[in-house]
Amino acid sequence: MDMEKLMRWRELTQKYQGKDFWSEIFSNPHTQQMLSSFTEMFGNHARPGTFPPVDIYMNEKEILVVVSLPGQAKEEIQLSLAGDRLSITGNIQPIYKNYTQVITERFYGPFQRTVQLPEVVDKNGIEARFDKGLLEIKFPRICREQEEFIHIK
Repeated sequence: MDMEKLMRWRELTQKYQGKDFWSEIFSNPHTQQMLSSFTEMFGNHARPGTFPPVDIYMNEKEILVVVSLPGQAKEEIQLSLAGDRLSITGNIQPIYKNYTQVITERFYGPFQRTVQLPEVVDKNGIEARFDKGLLEIKFPRICREQEEFIHIK
């Protein structure tokens, strides 16, 4: 490879690897218009199965599931339990419908999340409470402390 080709290659790579390369692309009005069109067409979607965020805690008496749903009303949330699987379903509507979205990081739209609980729970005595955007669901644990003998026939 001669020196002239090497110098041209170097200039080309510096142009494309320079710090301003990506900022030039994303500050371009055509790129911004295209990204805006994609957001309008396909909406702002969270990765499937990751929304809403969930924390699970447990102690000797119960399992506590905490679901973060800021801006949501409790009437817009449905819960169901099948064995050790909790399903959370809802639809989050945009709050400011009379405005054009400039930057949207919050999730809007229908969602469904299924979470596997650490163990099968007692379906009697389940309590759900919604306060300040946090949904807390308490599941009584099945007491298995006492040893049970199994009769052999």
